[in-house]
Amino acid sequence: MVQTNSSPTADSAVRPQAKTRILVADSSATARAMLTRAFERNDAKIECVACKSGAEALDRLRQERFDLLTTELQLPDIGGLELCERLRAQTDTCLIPVIVISAEADERLQAQGFAAGVTDYFNKDRGPGELAAFVSNYLRLTLCAAPNVLLVEDSKITATVLKKMLRGQGMRVTHFADAESAVGLLDEIESQGGDRARQFDIVLSDLQLEGELTGGDLLRHIRAGLGKSAKELPVLILTANNDPAQQTDLLAAGANDFIVKPGVKQVIVARARSLVLLRQQHLALK
Repeated sequence: MVQTNSSPTADSAVRPQAKTRILVADSSATARAMLTRAFERNDAKIECVACKSGAEALDRLRQERFDLLTTELQLPDIGGLELCERLRAQTDTCLIPVIVISAEADERLQAQGFAAGVTDYFNKDRGPGELAAFVSNYLRLTLCAAPNVLLVEDSKITATVLKKMLRGQGMRVTHFADAESAVGLLDEIESQGGDRARQFDIVLSDLQLEGELTGGDLLRHIRAGLGKSAKELPVLILTANNDPAQQTDLLAAGANDFIVKPGVKQVIVARARSLVLLRQQHLALK
């Protein structure tokens, strides 16, 4: 079944702003000064505001517009992950990108952070200069581009919520309720030489769908049938099954990530944005 598709207008896809505003949350006055200086030296279009606690960050974010938040892992009053969870729970801050700066982000901690809605991690040992370049590139790609999302979801309620949130982030969304239609469109685009204007930046698919094909079948077609790597076309799978064996199978089949339903919609959008950035960085390197 093919659902009605629509794309945002140019005004909604690209949000012109005089200044891109970053909020830096760090307990160290020295670190705050270094990061602020690095951000503003790296890009004259960036305006940086610093705060020293989670409470102050939350207060600033409620009152002012920011395009991105950077935070250390442990602030004086709350942890960086708890700060992220609180942001995701509030309507006016639920979609702001959050970069956690830490030298201790092992695989377990990263998994916890992504579940809390962290957009990405940055190793602080690389220094303020590299962080500023990383964030500037992230903002350039996410604020100026209009990512093209293929959403495959047979629940009308879930699809409606996700489409609204993704489009609210300036993303163009093509929606199908079944994998067969998604496969058909992907094959059509590939047969026409992979027209860049029609290519997708990410596939977001439920595992269980209407029709004979599952989200897993769609994933395998993308990886084996079309030969698209995880960086060329990221795939984020939604599954109601919390079985570790199934999740391992999905990752082995080439899924970039999965979210167990019912997932927090803001977290889904944050992970989608992170994977879109992965693809855009891959294209830039090519």
